[in-house]
Formats: sequence, structure tokens, C-alpha cells
Amino acid sequence: MEAEKSVIEKLIEFAEISKRKITYSEIPYPGNALYGVTHHERNVYIPNNDNASSFLVAYYNPKSMNDNDLYFGVFSPLIGYNDENLIIRQKNIIDKANIFGNKNTIKTGTASFDKSIIITGNTQNFDKRLNNIKLQTIIQETLQLNEGLIIGLNNFKLNYVPAFNNKSVFGIYTRLKWIIEPDFIEELFSKSEKMRVLITESEY
Repeated sequence: MEAEKSVIEKLIEFAEISKRKITYSEIPYPGNALYGVTHHERNVYIPNNDNASSFLVAYYNPKSMNDNDLYFGVFSPLIGYNDENLIIRQKNIIDKANIFGNKNTIKTGTASFDKSIIITGNTQNFDKRLNNIKLQTIIQETLQLNEGLIIGLNNFKLNYVPAFNNKSVFGIYTRLKWIIEPDFIEELFSKSEKMRVLITESEY
């Protein structure tokens, strides 16, 4: 009976079929007499295109003691915004039940968008990009692809991806699990590229 492919093997296969380059690392944490299972710290990145305008990035560290022990998504490098950070997500039941709202929530002024989306963080300039109606539409479409998706600015340090050195990081990601279905990955690439173009166009 053929052994089940690992998530790394499946992503290698995805890269080969889609004619993309993959870079990955697996660092083992050896088991002991009590727990014989060997765990691995894993990171993977796959550029979407020759321009390296966006990357599939996946990371998991079972021994990490901080909140960023797992993430999976598509990220784009941006110039500027180094001191800013944002989290954009769909409103949940708790948000809707809070009749007083959240004083730290950032509003765009578009009632239909602000009614369904929560934006929090620290921004001096990037929030102005979110006034673009086309960008708002793509954000809403993207967050509906999967319940666990978040859109964020500078939420992770991706120093192991050379294209992100000294750049801001804008991404669509989940911190729940690696979602390795090829169609889903391609959809994330597509949405990320559309958002990146609208964000960079609005800078001029």
C-alpha cells in the first residue's frame, strides 16, 4: 500500500505541475523515550510568477511558544508601510453581539463594507488604500473563500523569503491549518495579485 504523501510532498507536486519553483525546509525535533514521534519545523515558499510579485508561504513550528507557530497563505512584498500593521477579517457573532462596537476599529466610510468587515491595527497611510471600492469588493470576496481567512499587513516576519527583505508584507492567510488544494491556492494567488495591483495603483 502506497504511503500517504506529506504536505511538503503535495506542495512539491503542486509546484511541479504548475511550473513554479519551490523552496522548503524541514528541521526535525527528535522524539524521546516517552514520545517516539519526530516533529518537524517546516517552511515553504513558492513564487507565483517570474516577477515574484506574490508568494505562497507556509510555516509550522510545533515547538514554538508564540502566536505565530502556524500560518499559510499568499503574501506580497510592498514598499513603505514598515511601521504599520492591520488585520482585516469578517465580522463574527461576537462582533455582531457587541452593540457598543470596538473603538479601535478602523472605518472606511463605506457602510456596506464596514457593516461586514472588521479592520484593526495601527496605520497612518495604508488605511487610505482601503477606500477603493474595487479593493473592498475583492477583500469581501476573498474572506468568503474560507471561514478562517484573514487579510493583513505586516503580521509576520518572512525574512527567510529573500524578496521580503526590508519590505512590508501584505497577505491573505489562515492560522488554522495548511490548505493545500491546488484550486484554492490558485484562487489565493489570483485575489492577491488583484489586491496588490489596486493597492500600488492607488499610491499615485
